Amino acid sequence: MSKDGFSIHEWHKETFDAYIENKKMTRAKKEGIEQGIKQGAKEKQLEIAKNMLNKNIDINTISEITSLTKEEIESLK
Repeated sequence: MSKDGFSIHEWHKETFDAYIENKKMTRAKKEGIEQGIKQGAKEKQLEIAKNMLNKNIDINTISEITSLTKEEIESLK
């Protein structure tokens, strides 16, 4: 034990706990970024599909190009 009453064991535990918390935060941040990217890609697909509908392109073709379901495309009308 050190002279201030803080043992090496306590220091290691606090350091380890901080490391684990940092890992959790890093993972959560990464998952948030991935979710944001997916959401942005989906919004872009919907925007493209809407533009294609405005050009009177067939729903089957739009679905094939955008990978959206026919129901998702229909809901844009």
